[in-house]
Amino acid sequence: HDDRLCLVCAFCACRRRRRYKGHATKRPRQLRTDSLGPMWNGATRMALSRPMQAVSAGTAIATAMPWARRGLDALVSRAVRGSTGGPDAAERARSGSHIVARAYAGDGTMLAEVRVAGGNVYDFSGAILAWGAHTAASAGLKGTGALGPVDAFGLDELEAGCREAGIERA
Repeated sequence: HDDRLCLVCAFCACRRRRRYKGHATKRPRQLRTDSLGPMWNGATRMALSRPMQAVSAGTAIATAMPWARRGLDALVSRAVRGSTGGPDAAERARSGSHIVARAYAGDGTMLAEVRVAGGNVYDFSGAILAWGAHTAASAGLKGTGALGPVDAFGLDELEAGCREAGIERA
């Protein structure tokens, strides 16, 4: 087991974190933009940066004028449909979540797999955010700076919080 290559999810299935110091706090590798295709290479980003600045400046100036803002709002509202507010409680009650997370080594070997299941993703999102805010306010965080959930709360505490919020190991 090489924990340097392990992409650990919040529910680390291999549970070797006590043996391998820092295992549960490893960050996933950063997404490389060159893997997104030729449109997102450095030259394309550079070519688009100036036109985007011009569009942003023009939009800022136009929206400062009330009549232009109303016109822009009318144009955008025809082209872009906003949120419908999401499903209501009855719709959310009819759905659930089933998640499979796998961690792979650099050579493609699967290191760990975990399955979790539970309620609707909207309900879980609200509940886990509330749990995180309450836990941070009442018990504090386990570190400082920019922390991922495992670093902030600890693996066992995070897993308990997810169970409380409606998602647990399947």
